[in-house]
Amino acid sequence: MHSLGQYLKKERELRGVTIEEIANITRISTRFINALENDDFKNLPSEVFIKGFLRAYTKCVGIDPNEVISIYDNIRKVNEKPETKKDINPPLKFNNTSIIALTSIIALILIILGGSIFYYKNGSKNIAKTTTSELPELKAAIEEQPKENTEVKEELPLVQTERAIDEIEQKPVTEKPEDNKVKTAPVTVTENIAKADVPPEKKQEPLKLTITALEIVWFSIVIDDSETKEAILQPSEKMIFKAKEKFSLTTGNITGTDVMLDGIKISLPKTRSNVLKNYTLTRGQ
Repeated sequence: MHSLGQYLKKERELRGVTIEEIANITRISTRFINALENDDFKNLPSEVFIKGFLRAYTKCVGIDPNEVISIYDNIRKVNEKPETKKDINPPLKFNNTSIIALTSIIALILIILGGSIFYYKNGSKNIAKTTTSELPELKAAIEEQPKENTEVKEELPLVQTERAIDEIEQKPVTEKPEDNKVKTAPVTVTENIAKADVPPEKKQEPLKLTITALEIVWFSIVIDDSETKEAILQPSEKMIFKAKEKFSLTTGNITGTDVMLDGIKISLPKTRSNVLKNYTLTRGQ
C-alpha cells in the first residue's frame, strides 16, 4: 500500500460505494472525502475532525475503523520527524592576522593607560606647588583692597520722636464711625420662613379592599355610597377595590369569602343562611 488515501479509495470501489452516497449518509462534504482519498490532510480541519471523518467513512464502506486510525497515526508520526537544529553560532577560529591585530590593540590600550596615570601624578604635584607659592601674593592683594563704607546712620534724637508722636495724637479725628445698626428683616420674609417651617399635610391614601374566593362566591360592593360592583369568583380568584372612606359588602357565601382591608384580614360575621348583607367596612376597622 503506497498511501492511506489509495487504500480507502480501493476498498470503496470494490464495494461499489460512491462518494455521493458516503456524503449523504455521513453528512461529510464531498470536498473532504476527496481530500481523504488524495492524502490531502493539509486541506482538512484539525486532527480530531480527520479521525471523525475516517471513522464515519470506514463504517459506511465496511472497513475496520481502528485499523484505519492506526494507519493514519503511523503516517502522521513519520511526517512529523524532529528537525535537527543547526548551530547558529559556529566556533570562532583565530588566524595569525587576527591574533596580531588583537595584541596590537591591547598594547595600545596599555600605553594610553600608562601615559594618563603618569600625567595625573605629575600634574597634581605642579598644581599643588603653584597654589602654595601664590598664597602670600593673594593675601597681600586682599589686604590692599579698600574697605567698604560702613557709615552708621545718625539716629534721630529721642526728643524729636516724642514731639512727632504728640503732634499725631493732637490731630482731630475727622472720620465718623459708622453706626452699627442691625437691620431687621421685613415682616413678609419672617412670615414666609414661618410658613416654610410648617410641614405640608399628608394626603390620605385610598382604602384598599381585597376579596379572595375560597369557594364559588357571588358578592356586591358599594364604594363610597356612589358606585356598585358585582362579580362571581371561582376558587383562588381575587379582586381589588379602592375607596376614599368606606365599602358596603353583600356576599352570598360568607365562609367562602376571604376579605383583606388595607392588608389586614377581616372576620365577617356569620349567619344561619351564610349570607351577609350591607356589611360596612371603614378605615381602622
